[in-house]
Order: sequence, then structure tokens, then C-alpha cells
Amino acid sequence: MHLSRKGYASSCSVWIIIMMMAVFMSVVFSEKVSSQTTNTFKIWPLPEQYSTGSIIGIIPNWKSFNIVFQENPLSQGDYDIISDALTRYGSMIFFSENVDSSSNCPDSFNHTTVFCVTQAVLTVNYPSKDMIPEPYLGMDESYIININPSQGYAQLTANTVWGALRALESFSQLITPVDNLNGISFGKKYYTFGELLPIVVKDSPRFKWRGFLVDTARHYYSVKKLLQIIDSLAYIKMNVFHWHIVDAQSFPLVVNGYPDLSGKGAYQKQAIYSGEDILAIIEYGRRRGVRVVPEIDVPGHAGSWGFGYPEITANCPSYAHNINNIPLNIANPKTYDVLAAVVKQLTLSGFTDKYYHFGGDELVMGCWLEDPAIRNFMKQKGFTQPVQLLFYFEDMLRNIYLPLNKTMICWEELALEYGYSVPKDTIVHVWKERKTLLDVVKMGYQTLLSGGWYLDQQIPNRNQTFYEWVDTWINFYLNDPTEGFGMPESQKKLVLGGEGAMWSEQVDDANFDSRVFPRTLAIAERLWSPSSVTDVTSARVRMEYARCNVLVRRGVACGPVMPGYCQATYDNF
Repeated sequence: MHLSRKGYASSCSVWIIIMMMAVFMSVVFSEKVSSQTTNTFKIWPLPEQYSTGSIIGIIPNWKSFNIVFQENPLSQGDYDIISDALTRYGSMIFFSENVDSSSNCPDSFNHTTVFCVTQAVLTVNYPSKDMIPEPYLGMDESYIININPSQGYAQLTANTVWGALRALESFSQLITPVDNLNGISFGKKYYTFGELLPIVVKDSPRFKWRGFLVDTARHYYSVKKLLQIIDSLAYIKMNVFHWHIVDAQSFPLVVNGYPDLSGKGAYQKQAIYSGEDILAIIEYGRRRGVRVVPEIDVPGHAGSWGFGYPEITANCPSYAHNINNIPLNIANPKTYDVLAAVVKQLTLSGFTDKYYHFGGDELVMGCWLEDPAIRNFMKQKGFTQPVQLLFYFEDMLRNIYLPLNKTMICWEELALEYGYSVPKDTIVHVWKERKTLLDVVKMGYQTLLSGGWYLDQQIPNRNQTFYEWVDTWINFYLNDPTEGFGMPESQKKLVLGGEGAMWSEQVDDANFDSRVFPRTLAIAERLWSPSSVTDVTSARVRMEYARCNVLVRRGVACGPVMPGYCQATYDNF
């Protein structure tokens, strides 16, 4: 691939010309694009609006992949992200050596039915002013794709670099190698567009927060695997990697000043995440428009903290049979010193996101009451109920994260069950039942949904029976965060989106993909596409195409949703 940069002083937008790749567009954002319903459109998640025509589009000269930046306002940070993405998508799109690389559009083609696309133009209307742009909640991910024979090239337009990344992903999903299409035989393989030209796509996400939780405490995941997970999220336009780093079973996070947290809390000495590891993972996500949001679940689920420093966890022998029961010892001042070091370590390690998740779920207060030191602490403070210990802890925690300019995310119990006055800027994360969202938004909190999207549960809902050959992706697909359970229109704006959750008691690097996919495809479309996109018959056909040509072809071991054949399975696995 050849890459060059040419200045253009009077330009107020950034043009990236991609010889032979065909992409973005000259359609302005005010142009109307008709919505359609189809069971074959090749982009997953299904775009907000799209239309197709009747002309076959092919790419005749894929090896002449030349990129020219005509820059002025494009920051170095934007340039780095886009150039990296173009290199990445170039190799993903043009992956087959068995495709013809002739330099000319064949003369034998009837250009009223077949059109050769020989270049693409990418425009970013509002480049970032930051040298290192960071993805954030509410970033503009909208884009337009226009591949029209009348203009002679493909055009992609986005307001921001984040929209440009989503456009490149959608564009890449439209291209496939074939040797015949619509009854026309090319005689040799060409890259072609999977839809007929002109193709017009106008797209933006329904929800701002489209996340995925990975639990690295119940099982350790290699850094390589975490990077691959981020790739798979970007392929389906999910934008948050929720990293549940530590829990009761292990403490893999290296913390300055407290080496025994990971030294004695990790499963093995090599099963840790250093500051360098974390920085690399965050940077990898940044370049793909995926935020990395950390979670330190406190004060419960803290058993592993005590492996290295037993004095900072509660002493309750009758509860110790289940390590998930053990909370932090909130009576010991050292607990808050260690907690402050852990939270500070997150920032030092490069977690730049505004939001930190601090858990707050499944707290076993009876353990506190069994600990003599904690009972004595209650008397000193004049506390008569164990929940007052929780309030004390949460106030101390708030004094730790506020000076770091962070905003809390918590699990639903903290806001709904314990009676704690959760700060109004907190995001309340619902995990038990979808209808709980109603209680959260009535209280005026922003919220996220994970209830109904627990990927560790092979049967997602109670009192249901599934044959072993029935995948439960449909349950995930129809689990809508705002529709179908009586949420007032005025409160829907408080629902930021949601997350699939992969709790890892029975999952590690070896079987992650097969447990997560294809159901995460369903979550991704529910969070991106319009609420009206609910046809599971259509989704099944499109999902099977996406799982083969978007995921399996790129090395993600996604299982099928229906009988069929996927060549990528035998090429890659």
C-alpha cells in the first residue's frame, strides 16, 4: 500500500482518496434516503436508512491501493487513526490472492448493467482538535456511504473520525469476491459489491452506549485475546469494552505500592495486567473507536483483596465457604489507603474515560456483623444498621474518585435496594430484569441494561426450555431497552444503551468466541439499529451472512445460526 500526504490550505474538510477501494460519498447529511425492509442487505447492524439499485459494481484493480490525504484541519491524531484504519481494512477487504488483479475494467462488460469502481473518497467534516482524540460517551458516529455510477467513484462522509471508522466497517462488509453475479459470469474472480448500485446508506446509532463486559477475574484472559475481543466489537459497531478486572476469585491488576494484591491475588505470576498491558489495550480500543471502561467491584466481591492483605477484608468464618460473600473491611483505615491506590492505579495505567464502574452488587452485610472489629466500629460511629456501613463506605469512595474527575457507574442494588442516596450523575446499571429500568428512570438516573443479555447463561430466561439445537439469540435480539414494557417516552432518553455480559466462571481464551457469538451479534443490532428492526426471519439470514463474512472470515470463531456452508470456516479454522 502506498500512502502520501499533500497539503491543501483552503480546504475545510479532509479528503482521503483511496485508489481502487471505492468508498464514502458526496451526499450531504440533509439528503433524504429511503428506508427499506429487506432480508438480504449485507451490513450488520442493519443501517438506519439505505437504498440500492440495479447495477452490478465491481472493483477491477484491487492491488493499486493508493491513499492520498489532502489535509489541512486534520489533526495528527485523526490522521493516525484513519491511516491505521485504512491499512487495517485494506487487508480485511482484499484478503484473497485468488482474485484477478488486472488493471482495467473488462471491455466485455455492458456498463449499463456492470460498473467498475476504481477509487473512493473519504471526508471527515469536523476533524478533532485533539492531538490524541479519545472516544467518549455521545461521540458522533454517524456516516453516509454513496456508491453511485453517475459520479464515477465511491464516497464516504462522516462528521468525525469515529463516524469514519463506522463507515469503513460498513463499506468493508459490502465487498466480497465472486466470479458471477445476477447471472453474469466474469470468467475470473473480482471483488464486487454485495448490493446493486447505486448504494446509499445514511446511518447513525440508536443508543450511545453499546457495550460488552469481560470478566478477567473468574478466568484470566491473555492480552492478545483481549485485543481480539476489541476487534470483534469494532466489527459489529459496539463502542464500549467494559473491563471487569478484579473480583472475589482473583486480583490480576498490578497496583503500585501494594505488590501483594496481584502477587498473591493473581492465579499465576504471569496472569497479571501491568500498566503497560493496560495502556496497550486502551490504545488499541481508541484506534477502533472503542472506549475501555474499568470496573472495580466494591465493597462486596472482595475476597481476592485479602489474599495479599487479609486485614482489609472482613473476618466472617461462617460465610467463608463462598468467597463471593467476603466484602472489604470498612472499619480498617488501611482499606481506604489500598482502595485509593487501586483507583489511582487505574488513572496511572491510562484509563482516560470519564466513567469508572464501582460495582456495589450482591453485598453480604451479614459478614460485616460477624466481624468483631466491624461491630465495634459500628458502636463508635453510632450505627444501628449494617446498611449505614455501606453508606459510610460509599462516601469514602466518592472522596477518592471525585478528585480524579471521574463519574460513577454502579449496579442496580446500590440505587434501588440499599437506600443509598446515589449521586444524580451516576449511571445505574440494571442486570436482574429489564423492567427494573422503569424504577431507575423514574428516579431520574441515566441507566444501562444488561438484564437479558448475560452470555454466561446458555438459557437466558427462567422457566424456559430450549432444545439443544435452538440458539437463544432471538431472546437477545428482542430484548429491547426501551420498547415493549411501558416506559414513558419522556424517560427513554435516560436509557443510554446497554451491554452484553460474559461472566467467566466457565469461559477463557479457549472457548470465549463460541460462547459469545452469535448472540452478541443480536445485542449489537438491537443497540444500533432502529427500534422497528425486529423481524427475526430477516435477521437470521443476515446474521448468517455476517457471522461468515464479517466474523469467521476475520478469525472470530462464531458459530452458525442455521444450516449452510461457510468457506471461511475451512480457510481459517
